[in-house]
Amino acid sequence: MFRNVYKSLKDIEVVSYYWYIMTVLTFVWETSYIIYFNEISADSSDLIMNNKHVWLSKYPLDSIIPWKLAKIFYAEYGAYADREYMLMGND
Repeated sequence: MFRNVYKSLKDIEVVSYYWYIMTVLTFVWETSYIIYFNEISADSSDLIMNNKHVWLSKYPLDSIIPWKLAKIFYAEYGAYADREYMLMGND
């Protein structure tokens, strides 16, 4: 996508280009986790208490924006995959 618009990006090898893109996307996700930690923790607790999963819930189409999708992903991850991820006092 960006590679077709910006000529300087065409000089980067394809594998390296996609590696950079994934690195930037990961940065956005991790930054979203830090910024929205309290909201993610509350959503995660809500999922556990109501025995729900994000996979079975409906979300608006704009939820695929990376920082919004990160909130949904980390709520599920904290609730069911790694509950230690959501603990504040256990660094």
